[in-house]
Amino acid sequence: MRYNVLGRTGLEVSRIGIGGIGTMGKYGSISREEFAATMEQASELRVNFLDTAPAYGDSEAVFGHYLKDHGQSARRSANAGTRSRPDSCSISASRVSDAFA
Repeated sequence: MRYNVLGRTGLEVSRIGIGGIGTMGKYGSISREEFAATMEQASELRVNFLDTAPAYGDSEAVFGHYLKDHGQSARRSANAGTRSRPDSCSISASRVSDAFA
């Protein structure tokens, strides 16, 4: 896997990532087993970049539970402040961190 440094953070993120919108069934239903298999394959390929947002349903919780249960770490990108969900407009560090808890 090839990686890029994310801005000035020094964090290395994989050039290929996993998007959270698929966890909410945007492209068809996905079972827990299918999601786990996708995450396992991504782990084997050393993908460490996850893209999620409150507008992607419960993708933050889905990713968070999977990573907690499997002891994996990842770099997470969280979109915040969407107009489609006014309750999610907080872009505070604590709101973003809480979304992954």
